[in-house]
Order: sequence, then C-alpha cells, then structure tokens
Amino acid sequence: MKSSKKVSHDITFGAAVNISTYVSDYGEKRVNIELREDDEFGVSNTYDIWLPLDVGRGLVESVANDIIKHDEKMAERAAEEAAEAEEAAAELDD
Repeated sequence: MKSSKKVSHDITFGAAVNISTYVSDYGEKRVNIELREDDEFGVSNTYDIWLPLDVGRGLVESVANDIIKHDEKMAERAAEEAAEAEEAAAELDD
C-alpha cells in the first residue's frame, strides 16, 4: 500500500497587501517574508514565511525571471495588436 498526504494553502492577496522582508544573519541564515492585509471585516491577516537564505535567493530569481518573461510576452502581444489595428486601418483607407 502506498500512502501520501498533501497540505495545500491557496492565499490570494489584493493590491493592498503589505510586504516586508528581513534577512537574519543570526544563527541559521534565513530570509523572512511577511505578507499582511486587512480583510473586508477589518481583520488583519499576517503570513510569515521563513526560508533558508539560498531558497530565498532562488525564489527571488524565479519570480524576477517570470515577471520579465510575462512583461516581454505582453509587449509582444501589444505590438501585434497595434500592427493588426494599423493594417486594418490601412485597409479601410484603400
């Protein structure tokens, strides 16, 4: 028999989320990421995430690369849409 357990937490923040970070050099080198947001009932929800420093570095690199790729894709899409709109406008002029 094979058995496994999975724990999953899906947390969605809005634009009002407050983010703070801290790198600890005392004892085990860790990075702390704190996410805090007030919900619609005025309750402040805070999530503290502590990661080994090397994992934090990997997280930052991964997030930065994903955002860069996303921005490039959106710029390509906007350029394609602008070219299509220009082409459609040129056809109307003919």
